[in-house]
Amino acid sequence: MPRGFHFGRVRKRSYTCQYFRLSAIMFKPLLETPNGHYVIHSDQLSKDHKFFELIDLGVKPKFIQFIIDGKKFQIQLVQDNRSASNKLYLTCPICQTKRQHIYAVKKAYACRECLGLNTNLSKNMI
Repeated sequence: MPRGFHFGRVRKRSYTCQYFRLSAIMFKPLLETPNGHYVIHSDQLSKDHKFFELIDLGVKPKFIQFIIDGKKFQIQLVQDNRSASNKLYLTCPICQTKRQHIYAVKKAYACRECLGLNTNLSKNMI
């Protein structure tokens, strides 16, 4: 029996592998594109989570705006110019911190810490 396996127990923790993850690297080409409406092609996302608008509010970084159940979620694209790679970060719409990944939940996008997700679930336990 694998370690951590308890027959008949209901798992109560939520893990990052259960949710669709938006990575910052997938939005890097959008820094050079014009503002407008775009689509994320994934079967795991709902209709509200797929469509977003790229907007520029007059400041240097651009924003990705999702409208989910009539509520606007703005995720800022922040580029780190401290290294030669110019790493891109997404800003969590809830806690406003720079993150590499944002997760899609029922009615929002948020980072792992805001959602209380755990990352230590091994692949063989799924």
